[in-house]
Amino acid sequence: MNITKVLLGVLLGFMYYMNYLGAATNKLGVKISELGVIFPFSFMPPAWVFMLSWASIFIGLLIWYFVIVCKKNALSCKELQLFFISMILNITWLIMSGLGFTVVSVIVLAALGVTIAMMIVSQNSKSTHHSLTSIVWGIYFGWILIATVVIGFSQIVYVYNPVFALGETWMYSIILGAFLSIIISYRILGNIYALMWSMFILTACLIKLM
Repeated sequence: MNITKVLLGVLLGFMYYMNYLGAATNKLGVKISELGVIFPFSFMPPAWVFMLSWASIFIGLLIWYFVIVCKKNALSCKELQLFFISMILNITWLIMSGLGFTVVSVIVLAALGVTIAMMIVSQNSKSTHHSLTSIVWGIYFGWILIATVVIGFSQIVYVYNPVFALGETWMYSIILGAFLSIIISYRILGNIYALMWSMFILTACLIKLM
């Protein structure tokens, strides 16, 4: 295993550790799990969806790292860079969210979504396409898409106009925006796993309203 793969593995482990700090402790500032109290939106994923999504992403990325990156050596230099950037953005988002830099954190989250999309597009263009990449990065993109559109944009609006952000007009706008984002992203990426996961999360949000 070359030094690049080792460094990526170390960074992946560090990202997991930072996510633990962000979710279970106050060492990065506000816990990620406490954002629902700070931003009391009625339309957002239930807690169990948060846990299931991140567990699927973290376990999936770990398996993907050992199988695709280490064993098969199936990534180009560009894709290794995208993997690296995605981990840096994930860590940066945790720090910005914990420190209360809401607008910056949402911008970083959106950048993470773009980076994941670029990885999917790059893999789609290969003749030797691995289904594991489609599954893991598709689920990752599906979660980040909904997190950005449903939660992130609402947080920005809440910072400047809390009353409007908690009203029905904004809620219905977000629902429509989420549906459109899912459709557009599927047309661009063609990743069925991103479509299924984002629709699953959106459905869970709608059920929570009932």
